[in-house]
Amino acid sequence: MGTCSKVEENMSQNFDKLPENQITKSKMTEESNRNKFLANSGSQNNAKQFLVSDFGQIESLALQNMWLPIKQADDVIGQSRRQEFKQENGASLSLKEKGYRIAEADGTVFTDTLKKAFDPQTKKREINLQTGEGKKEYAKLMPVLAEDLISPNRFQPESVCVREINGKNVLEVTGICGNVDANGNWTSSGQKITSIYIDKFGKGDAIQEIHLESSAKIFDLTKAGLEKALKSLMWKP
Repeated sequence: MGTCSKVEENMSQNFDKLPENQITKSKMTEESNRNKFLANSGSQNNAKQFLVSDFGQIESLALQNMWLPIKQADDVIGQSRRQEFKQENGASLSLKEKGYRIAEADGTVFTDTLKKAFDPQTKKREINLQTGEGKKEYAKLMPVLAEDLISPNRFQPESVCVREINGKNVLEVTGICGNVDANGNWTSSGQKITSIYIDKFGKGDAIQEIHLESSAKIFDLTKAGLEKALKSLMWKP
């Protein structure tokens, strides 16, 4: 994992503080997930898909067989949930429900952003980071984003848009992971990440996330695989 792997590390902080019996329960869940994956497919070699079900606003999401479940954790203390998947090529996919709510005013900014009109053909609205207006709109969304995507020292956004996924508007941010040295020079880590932010209850203060990270060399192919999976996504009413 590259520099942006701190996105997943931040997800894990509360989980790592859980009592041992709860961690053991999570490990058992992880093993159960693997067994479920193999049972659905018959074998690892001819597997067709792994079905994510009843996860926040996600009713179901079918992942291709290259995504192997590695961890599922319910943080009882922080009330957050996450599921993680890996590919043999090092790509990672994380689904997370935040265990806290953002400020009401910030939630309103998020919902207003999702409601703005966009191109009905492309089903998206680009936020142009090359313009002052686009930079200002992106800056207002900082409370919604994962920590790494806020820090210019670890992440540089390439594209930001509001898009529709099967009838629901979401925020999508894609960019390069890296770091800034002592002289202020930016160096890419060679990793890219796309993060999708979902408004859970229509008020913008409760957020669900999907994070895809891989080497920049295979990112387009990995992202295309995620797009295929997203076509199967069914939301809860």
